[in-house]
Amino acid sequence: MYYLNNKRHKLPHIHVKYQEQEAVLRIPGVIFLKVSSGMDKLRLVLAWIEIHKDELMADWELATKGEKVFQIEPLQVIMNPRVKNVKAEDNYFIRLWFSNGEIKIFDMKPYLRSGLFSELKEKSVFYSVKPLMDQYNE
Repeated sequence: MYYLNNKRHKLPHIHVKYQEQEAVLRIPGVIFLKVSSGMDKLRLVLAWIEIHKDELMADWELATKGEKVFQIEPLQVIMNPRVKNVKAEDNYFIRLWFSNGEIKIFDMKPYLRSGLFSELKEKSVFYSVKPLMDQYNE
């Protein structure tokens, strides 16, 4: 959010950048002020804005008054949820807990035939599965 230049930034809006792409979106009720060609993640951005529109407007009001804004969960977390926890279950299923709150059950049997995952055929190895990096509980 840019808000200090009152001549250029009168309307509440956000600037979104993804790699070389950029969009400027007015909030609430998204209006496209500027979108670079090929903004292929725009639907994800629009969903993020919809989820956080009240927080965005509250931050805009605070910012224009010179007050500290609140941190809003970034889109990156929504786009790339991380595995928080893993539990091996019977019959070579694993239960996965993700940083975005989702829980999924994954069947590992098709992957046990060859390659790196073949070691998991050994039950003691399979039941020792854990997240690669426990960054959320540090």
